Parts: sequence; structure tokens; C-alpha cells
Amino acid sequence: QQVRGSLLDETITQYETLTEIVAGATITGSMIQGVETRYRNIPLGNRLAPSDIEGAKAATDLPAGTVLSRADLLIPRRAVFTLSLIGRGSLLSAELLQERIHYGELPRDSITSLRDLGRATAIRQLAPGQPVRYSDIRPVPAVSKGEIVELTVTRGAVTVTIDVEATEQGFIGDQIELRNIESGRLVNAIVTGPGAVRRD
Repeated sequence: QQVRGSLLDETITQYETLTEIVAGATITGSMIQGVETRYRNIPLGNRLAPSDIEGAKAATDLPAGTVLSRADLLIPRRAVFTLSLIGRGSLLSAELLQERIHYGELPRDSITSLRDLGRATAIRQLAPGQPVRYSDIRPVPAVSKGEIVELTVTRGAVTVTIDVEATEQGFIGDQIELRNIESGRLVNAIVTGPGAVRRD
């Protein structure tokens, strides 16, 4: 007999609580079970993976047998938060910020790690305890045009450091052109940090 597609239903696993879970409690795998359900009957908010659920916190009290949806969960997300008031135009530094786990929703453009932040200034005042967003900051080059920077040159086991002038700005990892202050000779080097470049 020919099998018609309409007679077949794709299934998906929904997750429901096995015990009562109080608001704020961390959910573990032993507190939930999977139930196979017809895919077309599942609301979008109920399409969850075990990784979304385990380690999340309950947003409200959840009785046993509750079919979990995204609205029931405070999902952990890593983000960078301000530790104190940061004024507009201030350079952001590790002393003013903290990378931590937040339970719940965050703005879409939240910065997830200090490494991703790089060197930047605040384009608006940032209150203590708020997530830092890409729309809150302006990247600052590690080297500015006309700045005197430290060039490190390595040749085998020998390392030499000299001061040179940057003829262009650059962010960490960029290759920029530099002028030897004494000879006027132009060289290229990689920006390695604020005011520092390297040439191998």
C-alpha cells in the first residue's frame, strides 16, 4: 500500500517536570522527563533542548507535570556587567567590569566576554550592574596615528626594543606602518597591545 505523507507525523520531545520546582531553584536532569509529541502541536516556546533546561532556574513555581516552555525558565547566559558608574567617554577597563553568569534575558547585542570587548570608551553613561552592549561603546585603536610606540624586534634569541612613530592607527592584530624616529625609515609591524607593536 502506498504511504501518504499526511499519514505520517514528525514527533518532537517536550519536557515536563517530575516534581514540584520552586521559583529560583536550579533545574537538573533528574527533575524532568521527555515526552514524545506530534511536532505540529508544539508551540514554538515549548521547543526546548535539554541543554536549555538543565542548569536554568525556574522563573515561577512549577507544579509536577508542568510542560516546560521558555517562559518558565531563566536560562544562564554569560555577559559583561559594570561594577560602578562609568561616565560617557571613559575608557573601559577590567577594574570597572565583571564577566558573570546572568539568569534570564539579555539585550541581543550584550558583550559576552572581556576578551571580546577590547579597548573601548563608553558613548553614554553606564549605571552600575548593567550589561555592557556593543551599542554602548566605541572601539579605541590600540595605536593612534602619530603616537610614539614601542617596537619589539626578535631575531633568533636576540630581542631589541626601540621607540618608533606610528604613521597610521591600528587595532590589536593589525599590521601598520611605522617610522624610525632616528633614520626616518619605514617598517611594518603587528599591533600587540596599547602602544606596543612587534616585528619578527
